[in-house]
Amino acid sequence: MLDTIILFVLIGVTVALGIKPINAWLRRLAGAGALMRLLMVVIWIIPYSVVVWEHGVGLKGVCLASVLLYLLLPIALILAVGRRRGWSDWVDVVTVCLLIYPFIWGEPFGLPPGELVVADNAIPVIRPISVVVGLLIFTVIRPIKGLGYTYLLRTDELMDLPLGLGISALAAIPIGLVMGFIGWAPTGSDPVEVLVLAIFIYLTVALPEEVLYRGLVQNILLGARKPSKVRWGYVVAADLVYAAVHLGIPPVPGTPLVVSAFGVSLNVGFALMAFAVGLGYGWLYARSRRVMAPSVAHALVDLVWFVLLDNLGVFSAL
Repeated sequence: MLDTIILFVLIGVTVALGIKPINAWLRRLAGAGALMRLLMVVIWIIPYSVVVWEHGVGLKGVCLASVLLYLLLPIALILAVGRRRGWSDWVDVVTVCLLIYPFIWGEPFGLPPGELVVADNAIPVIRPISVVVGLLIFTVIRPIKGLGYTYLLRTDELMDLPLGLGISALAAIPIGLVMGFIGWAPTGSDPVEVLVLAIFIYLTVALPEEVLYRGLVQNILLGARKPSKVRWGYVVAADLVYAAVHLGIPPVPGTPLVVSAFGVSLNVGFALMAFAVGLGYGWLYARSRRVMAPSVAHALVDLVWFVLLDNLGVFSAL
């Protein structure tokens, strides 16, 4: 029960940061001084501490110290450097790398994971925390242009959505069929279950990942370039980062192209699938410089794959 509450608090804060009046109020609060900005980031050690103590994770003191250091690094850099000059700077790059770190290697410095157990699924708590911290940094404490963190779909984004989904489908379906990731495998979920699942996927997977890989990585690569023309080189570059993160997804039985290197299993097949679908998400972001359309597309792709086409049971294992 406690894990569920913590997860919903983290999701609630993620949602709240995309609501203009709340975001504006937090910006005014951050303007109160460096101590307030520091507190906005460091306070997220609290839910991590609760999870570590609740589940009896070993090396508690070392875990807490490492996560505290993880939270302090980006905000310390930001407070030391101050305002950025131009669209982005090296501090943004370092901060984004720190935010992506838990999605590749889990806990900072390879320590035992603090995991939220919700509906029999284990979720490393550091991941939703890193998303909240990233949004606080890039929408409140040191706002970056081009993130486009909002829940409103413009008419042009709505019209682009089918084409973006088409790009993802055209790239991913042949790869998925050849490698066996895609096949008719309906779960038999009722409409209410599908709706709940769609909202959950959007808030816990699609939105956080699109903020990180499109709203931040692709945004920093694009810089001040206007969205009048899709620059595929930047779309592909950001998508390669997105795909690389999926190399670390534990493979399920039957997963193709699993490569062992230095004692680590690299899920190359799943990374190829992620790269293929990510091309459509990157195109949608490049068209609007906002994360809403790619997030919706991402959620729809994951939902259809899970409910109808998850031939290998990849989503069930995540």
